[in-house]
Amino acid sequence: MADVLGVRFSKNDSASSGVWISDQLANTLKVRQGDSLPSNQGVMHIAGIFPWPEDGRDQRIAYSVITPTSTSWDEPWDECWASVNPSNPSAKDLINTAWFAYPGGIPSSQIRQANVSLGTSADLNAQYNARSSRFMLALTPLLAFIIALRHTRAQG
Repeated sequence: MADVLGVRFSKNDSASSGVWISDQLANTLKVRQGDSLPSNQGVMHIAGIFPWPEDGRDQRIAYSVITPTSTSWDEPWDECWASVNPSNPSAKDLINTAWFAYPGGIPSSQIRQANVSLGTSADLNAQYNARSSRFMLALTPLLAFIIALRHTRAQG
């Protein structure tokens, strides 16, 4: 999860030595990596800070405190996160392999992006071929020729 979020650690800290917070929350609380914060659950050591700009990303994470824990296969989790770059349609199938239904749980899975401002998938080749200016390379010389021809006839 640290790799997916881009958590930065100092030399003295590791992924499991405390909690992770976003840079937004760190700025709001006026804390830095390595600081400790009192809470009603005890003192939280800030082991890592990750970038989470307000650019369309899911803002639930911006003001959350993430406590790293070891993964256990016999324990269900609420969410599965993955970093997929460049976009790959097979990623949804891969993420769905991590999902299973359990009695009393949510009946279906939802796959969404953390940053929806970037679109659901980026097929750049199709977007380039569908651009409105794709015919301009061929039309510009033809239009220039027609304008020049009309202009020379109007002069004569």
